[in-house]
Amino acid sequence: MLFLFFIALLLTVFWYIKKYTYWKVRNVKHDIPLPLFGNHIKNVFGMRTETEMGMEMYKKYSKEKIVGYYRGTTPVLIVRDPDLIRYVLNKNFTSFHGRGLGRDHERMLMLNVFYARGDCWRLLRTALSPTFTTAKLRNMFPLIKKCTVRLQDVALKLSESGKAICGRELMERYTTEFIGACGFGIDMNTINTEKSLFIELGKMIFTKTKWQLVFIAVRELFAKNWLANNISITRDDIRIIIMDIMRIIREQRKKDNIKRNDFVDLLLELENAGVIEGDSLTRTDEKGFPVKTELIFTEEYTAAQLFIFFAAGFETSAGTISWTLHQLAHHPHVQSKVHDEIDKTLKKHNGLNYDAVNELLYLEMTIKEAIRTFSPGGYLSRECMKKNSIPGTDVTIDPGVIINIPVQALHLDPKYYDNPTEFRPERFLPEEEKKRHKYVYLPFGEGPRKCIGSRLGLIQSMSGLVAILQNFTVVPAPNSKRNFKVKRNAFLVQAIEGGLPIVLKPRK
Repeated sequence: MLFLFFIALLLTVFWYIKKYTYWKVRNVKHDIPLPLFGNHIKNVFGMRTETEMGMEMYKKYSKEKIVGYYRGTTPVLIVRDPDLIRYVLNKNFTSFHGRGLGRDHERMLMLNVFYARGDCWRLLRTALSPTFTTAKLRNMFPLIKKCTVRLQDVALKLSESGKAICGRELMERYTTEFIGACGFGIDMNTINTEKSLFIELGKMIFTKTKWQLVFIAVRELFAKNWLANNISITRDDIRIIIMDIMRIIREQRKKDNIKRNDFVDLLLELENAGVIEGDSLTRTDEKGFPVKTELIFTEEYTAAQLFIFFAAGFETSAGTISWTLHQLAHHPHVQSKVHDEIDKTLKKHNGLNYDAVNELLYLEMTIKEAIRTFSPGGYLSRECMKKNSIPGTDVTIDPGVIINIPVQALHLDPKYYDNPTEFRPERFLPEEEKKRHKYVYLPFGEGPRKCIGSRLGLIQSMSGLVAILQNFTVVPAPNSKRNFKVKRNAFLVQAIEGGLPIVLKPRK
């Protein structure tokens, strides 16, 4: 019996040694991995986020273009070099088109345009792109303006006491209202409500429960195990709420014969058509041309797109607006410039409209600088889909290797941004942007998988900020902190622990 145990122990040790030689045999610098955990133990036990781990490795191996890492036993390649980042995200996109996130059986996740890969992703992306054209965004603006008017009314009421308010919570109410009006065609009734099912839904999506933390850890540590791979981290109550929202919208539009030419209408049209057709991303004919492929677009796909539209619009924009307000509160000279630009532009256009928003160039620069200093998407993830040699190195990686692009680390690298902790919107003047490598600023990603709704998200953020700054000066709350803690149980995005308190003072 003791002999068998000894043999089993030797086999286990041999298996682990073999698993953890991946980067060593390729001569890629990496930390010494721990059995089972690899280099991922701090993340597993909630001591570091994925973004923080990427930043640590980025700084530690500052002279390397690529760095090795083990998420459990899964090899991860951290890409530091902007040219190689461009290679992964754009030049050799077909080799790295997978997100490297989620699991195929988690339908609510994997069937939407953010998570899908291969032909499914390409067909969805092509079909959904018309929602985000300039013409559609312009036609959408009256709905956006209605949301900003409601935001102003609520901000006025909150400011009357002179007390601190949580900028993050106020902006969650605004972004939820925005999604309801512009995406779903329904009144979310959240802007005047501190507690709302939709706001709670947003928090459920992006905050991991204790059980989810355990399940995620098990899946990452035993990534190749069939049983572990089939553990779902999707909360069933999220799926139920999304399906209920879709059912209510569908019944309402059918009953009232409503057509709004919005995101939901597009989804219903795709569902009614039943099939999306287009060129394959991964398959070619004998002449090298993409073969035709198709996707059966069912109710499940409709719900999945609805899920990601809500998730993306709720979290990233709420974080962006509240963080920008926080930075403006602590940089009054920048806020003064933003106030002047807003006053002049709104006077020129007789109020807020689509053209006015597009002329607020300094405000746009301010938002860009805000999300440079703290990016909601702190890292980008890709999956190697076929054997690939990394240019400029002698390293070849295999399918299944995860690529980590440490966005936040790039944004704070003094090599690309002098005095990177300084808040200075002038970094994003056109002449300054031209001096930098395009792939060292990646809040929305780049290449074919760049965020499909990035322009809508920017308009949403700019309009929300105008609504506040048109009538208020933002100042730090008594309990405001410059040194904040990252929320360690946040899922996929970066968030700040404890919110962002501010005080709104009516402008004269």
